[in-house]
Amino acid sequence: MSDTILVDALKTAFQNAVISLRKNHNENFYYYAYIFDEGIAYISAWSYEAYEKSVVENNISDEDKCWWKWDYSDSPYAVYGYDEYFTDVSRILKERDSNLTDDDIENEWESRISAMEKALKQLDEEGFFSKGEDRHKIIINVEAAPPDCREHKRAVYLNPPSPLLDEYLEFCETEEDDDSDNIDNDEYDPNYAANLIANIMMKNTSDENDPEKKASLIEEIMKKKSIQ
Repeated sequence: MSDTILVDALKTAFQNAVISLRKNHNENFYYYAYIFDEGIAYISAWSYEAYEKSVVENNISDEDKCWWKWDYSDSPYAVYGYDEYFTDVSRILKERDSNLTDDDIENEWESRISAMEKALKQLDEEGFFSKGEDRHKIIINVEAAPPDCREHKRAVYLNPPSPLLDEYLEFCETEEDDDSDNIDNDEYDPNYAANLIANIMMKNTSDENDPEKKASLIEEIMKKKSIQ
């Protein structure tokens, strides 16, 4: 399947999710990220209002505030819009999964990250993340879980120079931090990704510690989004 089709689907999904996020949360957003998580794609974002509230609710120390500000998994907006806007992306990824061999996984993962990067780049060129000086107040990036140690390089490519970018780059892993040549894809487990997404979706809800609800959600993610 053409990477162009994947780029277009990723672009549309991200755009629609963020439009909804902005509409439902009238806040000052400073960070938008595409997350590549064990083959799955979803968004995360931080606003200053959400960050300040999260710091208080989670008793984050002054020492840890600096990295918490950029931690995509701790944002209340991680996986935002996944059910509503990522059906086409999940379908395309499932089709690509069906033709994968173990030897293909590394190249496929790199292709997916590249497609996410291209989707954000296209949106940025269209002014989706603002223009001029206002654009310097926003960070966009593609981050991988587990880290691929290339987020620093992608951040420099996707963002204009700014004090905010300098701050963010301090917490980005570089290729020099990598202990291996690539992500260890030999142990790829889609159940792990579904489990992580379920944890994020249930965080700070009344069902957060309910194992039955979590198991049900994982099953729904695996079935509905076809990530197995």
